[in-house]
Amino acid sequence: MSTVQNVVRRPWFRGTLLAAVVVAAVAGTAAPASAHTSFLSSSPEAGSVVTEQPGTISVTTTDDLLVLGEEVTGMAVQVSGPAGSDQPLYYGDGCVTVSGATAATEVQLGTPGEYTVTWKVIAADSHPLDGQFTFTWEPAPGQELAEGSTEAPTCSGADAAGSPVPVDALWIGGAVVAALLAGVVTLVMVVRRRPEPPAGPTSGTPTDLPSGPSAGPPAA
Repeated sequence: MSTVQNVVRRPWFRGTLLAAVVVAAVAGTAAPASAHTSFLSSSPEAGSVVTEQPGTISVTTTDDLLVLGEEVTGMAVQVSGPAGSDQPLYYGDGCVTVSGATAATEVQLGTPGEYTVTWKVIAADSHPLDGQFTFTWEPAPGQELAEGSTEAPTCSGADAAGSPVPVDALWIGGAVVAALLAGVVTLVMVVRRRPEPPAGPTSGTPTDLPSGPSAGPPAA
């Protein structure tokens, strides 16, 4: 049998190989993607003119957004305006609903003018994104105008100016746990396959008999 085959057949080698596979698999899923998610589009479009109540304002990215369980945490959309007024007002509650790569918030606009949308989301690869865009509100006749608020809206304790949830810690913690688990698996495999020590002489077996040739019959 070749030297390579001898090494491959050894328990410590197989255990180490298994550990390496587990760690590599976890690292591949836990590490953020090399090409981070980026902003794709918005509704309404930046710089556009809106003549009817939009109902919702949304931001779409190039990849899905991160949702932990049923909660949308660390994301928000704020709509304020109109620009140039003595006291710009905020519209909507700043909360978002996520569907795939799109984050949306319900908004009814007020006084005509230029409005600013400030948004913040977290991509599925844990990469935070934020930005701003503006659009012009020129309501057509018959459009009902909303009353704004002087205070910036918050939702679940997060607003568009706050800090995102540190979701990187979740990925790092998972990788550490997987590495520890791989080490335990390796140790168990090595211990279970360790050869037993050779057994000693059986009890009662005579060991002090002479080793020379047997004595012949007595001489006549």
